Amino acid sequence: MTMTRESFEQELITLLRDQPPGTAADLSDCMVAYWSGTSLIYAYLGAGTVEEEPEVDDSVWEEWRPNLEKWHASPVFSVRSELTVSGHPICPRVNSSRGGPLNVVATRRW
Repeated sequence: MTMTRESFEQELITLLRDQPPGTAADLSDCMVAYWSGTSLIYAYLGAGTVEEEPEVDDSVWEEWRPNLEKWHASPVFSVRSELTVSGHPICPRVNSSRGGPLNVVATRRW
């Protein structure tokens, strides 16, 4: 059965909520997702910064689905210090004109 965007995102949210603050799902070499405390945020990375936070609709899902299903089969998470302030999760919504560095503190495979 083909995974739907809704089922993937619901499962990803559940996984991220159970992780320490600042945890991101490493969906590919250049894309992560994290839980902001209120919503799931996707982010493209480039040269240690957030390049873009794309909105994922059904057409984007269809393009990304093969890679996301591959990630789902062997999930990888990393703790990124920029996603927390004093141990509390934040939503660092940035755009390409204000991108900030992302430092990987730890990586974990499941």
